[in-house]
Amino acid sequence: MFTSNGPEWKKLRSMFSRGFSANYILTQMDHIVEETTEFVSILRDHAAKKDMFSFDELLCDFTMDIIGAVTLNARLHSQRQYNQLAYAMRCQVRWHISAGEFNPFKRFNPIRPLVQWNNGRLMDNYISKELDERFAEQRRSKGAVTRSIIDIVIEDYMSGNEVASRSDKLDPAFKKWAIVQIRLFLFAGHDSTATSLCYSYHLLSQHPEALERIRTEHDEVFGTDLSTVAAQLLKQPQKINLLPYTNAVIKEAMRLWPAAAGIRTGTAETILRDDDGNEYPTEGTAILILHNAVHRNPKYWKEPDAFMPERWLVGPEDPLYPVKGAWRPFEFGPRNCIGQTLVMQDMKTVLAMTLREFDIRNAYAEWDELHPRKGLKTVLGERAYPVFVSSVHPADGFPCRVTVRK
Repeated sequence: MFTSNGPEWKKLRSMFSRGFSANYILTQMDHIVEETTEFVSILRDHAAKKDMFSFDELLCDFTMDIIGAVTLNARLHSQRQYNQLAYAMRCQVRWHISAGEFNPFKRFNPIRPLVQWNNGRLMDNYISKELDERFAEQRRSKGAVTRSIIDIVIEDYMSGNEVASRSDKLDPAFKKWAIVQIRLFLFAGHDSTATSLCYSYHLLSQHPEALERIRTEHDEVFGTDLSTVAAQLLKQPQKINLLPYTNAVIKEAMRLWPAAAGIRTGTAETILRDDDGNEYPTEGTAILILHNAVHRNPKYWKEPDAFMPERWLVGPEDPLYPVKGAWRPFEFGPRNCIGQTLVMQDMKTVLAMTLREFDIRNAYAEWDELHPRKGLKTVLGERAYPVFVSSVHPADGFPCRVTVRK
């Protein structure tokens, strides 16, 4: 779906949109709350041990479990234990080599192709078994049990296909196609979400007034008894949409530290023009949209480098009001991120279930003492500067410590 165009893309977008509609995503709150409850338990363990750990790695495991549940309708449990699919996916990300890598020992590492081949094999085998199980279940139930991605692709495969509905096995060509689509959703659904969550916590820790305000909002919506939040969300999942300041914090974190960029294929009809009227044909080119540059451009943003969630709460008459099209974490237009509703619901849920119980602080000072190196350690004054690892992630995995609030 990421690389297709024209009628093929429209068909895929229409098909998968069923699994990411706002109303359907609310029905997935049980998955989100279940995995977030496990995440809270892990934070409590770290608080008890008083250890330093990689917050980015933990968040990647957490978001992987959520997208696994929504995509495969199955729990991966990768936050607590080894899971073949989650392990292979995260390993593949770590072994990815960027186009700008000039170190020959990294770029031409002879082990890389073998590791990547094996990771692909592990992921394909795992998803293949899940497809077989869901196909058998759909044949028994004569219809999709859920609107998970895996159910949608099988339902579409069986719809109007008498041969497929009578067969006890999936067509190998279809299975190969389905595995590619599912791998895309698993990667895109966890990697950048983890980064955005990490920067949300980090920015709140740097701005106590914003942290206090978001905690107050959570008290007002859910009450002060933290033990009831999960039950409230399960009973009334629409409550997650009653958090305007939380939503504003997330959007501002994504503006300042976007997790990815955008790319489009140029066409003969598309000509870019600058402020001086110069024209730039795009045919035969790939157009890279640098979100971090757009998001900090003073032409579009007042005080572009400042963390100001309030800019998402004002009206069009206010100078802070965002310019249309200038905020692009999910890109913009018809090919925007199909999973953005799920991402925002994930993030609001985990913030609502953790911010009032824990204080999470970076531990870069300790990390740098344990791992001394020469050269610059900050970008734009930020030690948790983004580095490219398939998408972008905070440097050195964001070492942190967590404590339970008194």
